Amino acid sequence: MKKLFQLTVSLLLIFSLFITCSKDDTSVVQSTTQTDTDGDGVMDDVDTCPDTPQGEVVNDSGCSTSQTDTDGDGVMDDVDTCPDTPQGEVVNDSGCSTSQTDTDGDGITDDVDTCPDTPSGETVDSTGCSTSQTDPNARKTYVPDYFFERKLIDLGYDDVVDNYVLTDNIENITSLELIDSNIGDLKGIEDFVSLTYLDAGLNGILSIDVSANTALTRLDMTHNQLSTIDVSANTALTHLRLGNNHLSRIDVSTNTALTALILDENSILSIDVSANTALTHLRLSDNRLESIDVSTNTALTYLRLKNNQLTISIDVSDNTALTDLGVRGNHLKSIDVSDNTALTKLGLGSNQLASIDVSTNTALTELTLESNHLTSLDVSANTSLTKLFVQGNRNLTCIQLNQTQLNTIDNLWVKDAGASYSLNCN
Repeated sequence: MKKLFQLTVSLLLIFSLFITCSKDDTSVVQSTTQTDTDGDGVMDDVDTCPDTPQGEVVNDSGCSTSQTDTDGDGVMDDVDTCPDTPQGEVVNDSGCSTSQTDTDGDGITDDVDTCPDTPSGETVDSTGCSTSQTDPNARKTYVPDYFFERKLIDLGYDDVVDNYVLTDNIENITSLELIDSNIGDLKGIEDFVSLTYLDAGLNGILSIDVSANTALTRLDMTHNQLSTIDVSANTALTHLRLGNNHLSRIDVSTNTALTALILDENSILSIDVSANTALTHLRLSDNRLESIDVSTNTALTYLRLKNNQLTISIDVSDNTALTDLGVRGNHLKSIDVSDNTALTKLGLGSNQLASIDVSTNTALTELTLESNHLTSLDVSANTSLTKLFVQGNRNLTCIQLNQTQLNTIDNLWVKDAGASYSLNCN
């Protein structure tokens, strides 16, 4: 009986051990089918990429784009910008072969592009080359100023800002307006060889070379920052406008065809216009002139010399065609206008005139003599006067008129309160 008991106990121990071992074996099987070592959501038994970096999205095989190379080009999918590279082609660091890239953006891929540096915007042939790259006669003009080239594009003479314009596109242009375009440099203008008219006013241009623009007849560079300009080669010029710059001198001795010369608001100290006998309009107001000789400019009809430093009497006796003379804001003590019988406007305000004879200037419609030292004035012969300014002449007490003038004094007649109108000031 005792042996039977011992046998029973032994059998129970063996059975318990079997059960324990069976449980341990089941645990091992479960660890291979239910664990995910790299935490990518794909169990280890089917994960072909067991070392996926933390956080990367994977496919059904447990692989992320940093672990796959779909097109087999040696560049992983996460950095491969050309995922469909044809088999066997050599690629760059981005995973792209020459058949997949177009470096110069001309529409022809690099593997067949024989001109890989085509300037942006130029039309190319099937080999990726533009006319400027294949035609040895294609010429380019250098235009370094962004706003100058931008304006040429707006006008249809260029197609892209690249510091160049095809010379063929500009060399036959006869007229060019660049007004108020924020241009600082007109480098390239020398290849506009057919220009007869150029207006580049209201910019910030520091210098300009027009020596090659020999066909120019009209040049307007007003409101810029020019300190010098050479127009000696521009002998065809008839109109030259350079007002509102920083010029201290200018040579116009070769510009004998000039009919209009406008140089207001510069710093010009002296100028020789003796060779410019065709001049009809001359404006030199707001400069630093102390004297000027216009004796040879007998065709002048318009002469403005306001706000200079003229101290001696200006001689206009030979300028009998003058209709408009303005010499306001100088230091003139006398002036003789007796030969200028065609005058309709005469401006002599803010000088030091003590007297003036306008008895022969019967065509005058405007006479301004304010702020002088006048002691007498007779305008009785000036029957067409509609504007008369004589205020600021404190010693002028009497202004002599004719009866018609006295009866119909215009409101544009201005005098000091201490002065009176009279038919006889003697």
